[in-house]
Amino acid sequence: MMKKIGTIVLGFMLLSGWAKAESIGLIVAAQGKASAVDTAGMARELALQSEIMLNDTVKTEAKSRLQLMLSDDTLLAVGESSELIIDEYVYNPANTADNAFGVKMGKGVFRTVTGKITDLNPDRFKVKTRRATIGIRGCDLGFDTTAENEDKVAVLAIPAGKKIIITATESGDMLTVETPTFVTISSRGIIVQRDLTTADRKAAQQGAASDSGGLEFPDVGSLTQPVFTPAADNSVIQNTAQHTEQP
Repeated sequence: MMKKIGTIVLGFMLLSGWAKAESIGLIVAAQGKASAVDTAGMARELALQSEIMLNDTVKTEAKSRLQLMLSDDTLLAVGESSELIIDEYVYNPANTADNAFGVKMGKGVFRTVTGKITDLNPDRFKVKTRRATIGIRGCDLGFDTTAENEDKVAVLAIPAGKKIIITATESGDMLTVETPTFVTISSRGIIVQRDLTTADRKAAQQGAASDSGGLEFPDVGSLTQPVFTPAADNSVIQNTAQHTEQP
């Protein structure tokens, strides 16, 4: 009888959201005010070393920025007045087919450097903006979704033999990218590609703000070299080697 009662209680706890969600990463640098809202609608402040859970809605306020390091060494920078949700995340080196990453970017400025998941299962690393889905096979990308009529994607670095695939939500049009470039996706689903300028690169690296606050990623040039050193605290992530991509 006790076993049955215990099973019922455990089931109730799981359904009620009482069981602690599993951490998928940490905040490794922070500036200003930011918060995470879980699936139950509970909000908590984010600071250095705060944990990030699957399906958290991460929000930054004005003049605020975050850097997230996930368990597979994927790196996400969240600029000021920005919002995103990591709605899919599986990192399992023992089974390549299990690995997956999915993030939904709302209005804001972001940057991502891919980690080990793109080595293990490159077809299941996807970023969704308001106007496109981007399938990433290993690269360094900047995103600006603050405009009312278009999303901007800056491909800052991409190793030889790797690629990204951009699919416009409205039109279904697709673009394959294999070299650094700058892409816009309009509300009507029109994809336009042009050369990446120095100004584009600087805006993506600094979060499109005049004061980067020391939180920008370094200019990696190529993902065959180490891509990141936490700006605020080198001791936050334990036993995590810097990730390098192989062509």
